[in-house]
Amino acid sequence: VADAVVIVVVAIAVFAMRIATVTA
Repeated sequence: VADAVVIVVVAIAVFAMRIATVTA
């Protein structure tokens, strides 16, 4: 379960970072 949570958090972080880069 912990591994899945980490993967989801990392995926969200990358997604947010990508959006921030495109927006900026």
